[in-house]
Amino acid sequence: MVSETNIIIKANLTAEKLFGVGQGGLTQQTFTDFILPDDQDIYYLNNRQLVRTGATQSCEFRMQRNDRSHFWVKSEMSITTDSDNLTVYRIVLSDITNH
Repeated sequence: MVSETNIIIKANLTAEKLFGVGQGGLTQQTFTDFILPDDQDIYYLNNRQLVRTGATQSCEFRMQRNDRSHFWVKSEMSITTDSDNLTVYRIVLSDITNH
């Protein structure tokens, strides 16, 4: 789960393992800091489309782990609200590096 300001507010253990961080290591980090600079426009364009249409968006881009190694992900983004009625993005990442 990512806030409107791109702060990671919740991440599961699988995501933490994917990024090479310890438990709770992704929370309060800026999501886009993990996206390679050359691929950030892909994320932002899909995010803008998500906000505009409300329809789930799918795209592929490169991210980096805590050790700075790179990998490809397929991202499925949807928009929802949290228990405080704030807009949040639910992002499901799949590592597609070897596909």
